[in-house]
Amino acid sequence: MFLLEIVTPAGTVLEEEVSSFNVLGVMGEFGALTGHTPFLTALKAGDAHYVKNGDVEYLILGKGFAEVTEKRVTCLVDTAQKKRTSK
Repeated sequence: MFLLEIVTPAGTVLEEEVSSFNVLGVMGEFGALTGHTPFLTALKAGDAHYVKNGDVEYLILGKGFAEVTEKRVTCLVDTAQKKRTSK
């Protein structure tokens, strides 16, 4: 588990302990897990998802930047919202 933070100019949209996170970077989609090699990247606007307690949750993110460390992923984006899914 690692901390996932999604932050916009309006404030923090998400701050959760998750087991994985996938998002669209400018060089393509990437995923992060606990212990990931640290890096910084620019993000494209689009869909993202994360897994928490075995459940997949979806987000729609605007463009921005991500910082990935071994214990945290922080995304600074211009917009973000949770995506509703029908079950």
